[in-house]
Amino acid sequence: MADGASVGDQEVPHVDIAQGLFQGPLESRDVPREEAVEAGKEDAVALGGDAPVASSTADSSNRMRDKRKVEAKLKLPEFGDECTVFCDARDGRRVAVGYLRVVYGDHGAYVECRPEQVIWEGFELRNTTAEYYDLYKSVPPGRAQVYLQKRTVSDRPNPPQGRDSKQHDRPQGYADYQPGLVYISVKQVTVKREEFAAPRTYTAPVKGKPHEGILKGALKKMAGVRVLDDVLRETRFLKDGKHRRFTRVPAESISALTGIPLEACVKVAVWVAEGRPVAMTVVPRSAAVDIAALEGLLGVTGLRLASDRQLEAAAGGAKLRELMLPLHPALGAECRVLLDAEVMWMPKVAFNALCGVVSVVETARLLSFLPGAEITDLARKDSAAPGCALGGGGWLSSALSRMACCCTAAERKEGA
Repeated sequence: MADGASVGDQEVPHVDIAQGLFQGPLESRDVPREEAVEAGKEDAVALGGDAPVASSTADSSNRMRDKRKVEAKLKLPEFGDECTVFCDARDGRRVAVGYLRVVYGDHGAYVECRPEQVIWEGFELRNTTAEYYDLYKSVPPGRAQVYLQKRTVSDRPNPPQGRDSKQHDRPQGYADYQPGLVYISVKQVTVKREEFAAPRTYTAPVKGKPHEGILKGALKKMAGVRVLDDVLRETRFLKDGKHRRFTRVPAESISALTGIPLEACVKVAVWVAEGRPVAMTVVPRSAAVDIAALEGLLGVTGLRLASDRQLEAAAGGAKLRELMLPLHPALGAECRVLLDAEVMWMPKVAFNALCGVVSVVETARLLSFLPGAEITDLARKDSAAPGCALGGGGWLSSALSRMACCCTAAERKEGA
């Protein structure tokens, strides 16, 4: 903008500014598209029919440089709309809603608005003696300045000194400022478009370690479940060497911490068919689920492992990091819990969650925590455990079920 005179304090009613100085919208100049392209300019889209096409003011290297910066940083098109919201870059208060265009001159880039688009309540009149504009400054702590143009700068071929100033000796003036319109430096505002903003769906988690607290609180209510105070968390750095990613804890670390065999650090998987969870399997560490046998037992085909989002949905919205299946939470009656027979021969088994919490459970109590769980032979194993007949598990399942029930009943009797 052109240099002004000394700053003086003077109150001017806001309504007089909008009604007295506003001279209507800027008239578009009729420039043929072919000539604009040849001159290195960009055209705005015609408003319809034979309406004239407004030409770009970015017609030199310094102006095109400013345009690239504005469009890259603020995502602000050169020609405006009625919905873009401008906020003070310092305190975030609204400055204006809607704009006509961005004027690229030899003194930098400025947002051009009609007076009624400016939110005048946030500004104070600071200078009315300047030759080319009246100056309004944002109420502290804001930093935005508003220039209400009085006259054009057609008699100023070069801009005043400044960081973005460039001498071009233009006979029509160093910028296309129009009387009655308002100009705001793009460096003093931030931009957002409210009607395109999607509703916020992400809720920031509570500070601290909420996942660990929720999970430990649920596990402590289960008699016979030992929750370890030590939390295991495995991390690795990404290729940039700065950002970390949490991964699942290795079974070797769980075994060393709990003091139980590696094979007893069991694997838990949730299986889905047609997008819904149908089964949860618990097998030894070295075993793999026989999918064909599992599909035959369930009477379905096309089983797939559940994704993270499917797990959270099946768990009633619980976060992935606070799940310790099959103990917490229950996935519903439609999801069958299938325990491998070899797991039930182990004295204790260990479960872990993504948040690093580890628990140790006696297998004799496991069925009391999982009502309706079934003992089956669904794991592919290299060799059978001593005393386990893996071909037909009917008698074994029945025997193990009776054993677990007897142990539970005996414990209840002792407690009574």
